[in-house]
Amino acid sequence: MNPSAAHAVPLDDVRELVQELRVYQVELEMQGEELSKTCEELDQSRSTFEDLYDFAPVGYITLDKRHLISRINFLAARILGRARGELLGQPLSLFLAPEDVGLFYRHCRQCLATGKQESCELKLKRERSERNPCHLQLESRAIANSGGKYNRIRSALIDVTRRKLDEERIRNLGKELLVSQEKERQMIARELHDRIAQDLSAVKMGCDSFLQDQSEISQELRDRASKLSGTLKAVIAAVRDLSYELRPPDLYHSSIVEIIDRLCRLFSNDTGIETDFVSTGMETFGLDNFAMTNIYRVVQEGLINVQKHAEASHIHVTLSYSYPHIIIRITDNGKGFDVEKRLSVLTAEKRMGLRSMEERSRLLGGTFTVKSHPMRGTEVHIRLPYKEKIHG
Repeated sequence: MNPSAAHAVPLDDVRELVQELRVYQVELEMQGEELSKTCEELDQSRSTFEDLYDFAPVGYITLDKRHLISRINFLAARILGRARGELLGQPLSLFLAPEDVGLFYRHCRQCLATGKQESCELKLKRERSERNPCHLQLESRAIANSGGKYNRIRSALIDVTRRKLDEERIRNLGKELLVSQEKERQMIARELHDRIAQDLSAVKMGCDSFLQDQSEISQELRDRASKLSGTLKAVIAAVRDLSYELRPPDLYHSSIVEIIDRLCRLFSNDTGIETDFVSTGMETFGLDNFAMTNIYRVVQEGLINVQKHAEASHIHVTLSYSYPHIIIRITDNGKGFDVEKRLSVLTAEKRMGLRSMEERSRLLGGTFTVKSHPMRGTEVHIRLPYKEKIHG
């Protein structure tokens, strides 16, 4: 017996194996075509992404963990005023205004720590030939590596300079309007005090002396004249109070602490609402007239709001300095209200008290918040930057 015949593979098995190899070859060719097609689609997607990134109408920039620019599109490069090749590998902080560099680094740390989208506004370094700095809004999100650790930041750079300039114009117009309003108040207050109150005082003196030498006048007529004199006295007092409310004569001749303290004491005497005032760190502050006027008006408006709407028996007013802010708090034990609902209907109901306080706070560069709950009182909290916006 031939030994090789014992190990011969049946012909049918060989044919079956060849057929399987041909099927496998066809499958490999199909997978190769699919892989080639996938690679082509991937190249197209990459090309599309690069076009969208590079030519997007919003500036895009990618920063590595050292805050160096690793990728940037054309618009972002134009915003920064450099060619793209010059910007790669450069720290973004190099192009920021010095006072905003710390804010930028805090923004990056927050972004890498949370992994969420974070926003901030920054100013670019101003050239000598530029009158106004370029304002940027950064919308950033952290990017994770293959291990899931955030190590890069992708940011959208939005030029908001025009918006900031428009806001500044609106603020300046608002300031001019308030200054004009205060001048009108001063004129009306002076007219009330120096003319109308004086004329009424002369009429009262004449009324008091009119019947002095008339012994034949009946007691009834004397009583009526006395009553008329008392009415004139009340009117004169009301005119002088109105004159003071319109324009306190010592507004620019006393410290802000003395002015607010006097306002609270007079308010408490006139309304019967117990009003406490506490001040810390404000005794030596020298505020300009615009700041003095608006701080006074904010507190005055706050007290009037409590009197009109809160049904409170006690008000606590604090004026303090906590670098770098002046902080005003007005709290009461009144009936409170739903803040969100009230603010949504203020304009429709023509109640401008809170709106006026908010607007004055905004014009001073500050923030205005209200906390309140039904039957749990109200707290108005105002933060005003001192050195930059008020005292300059």
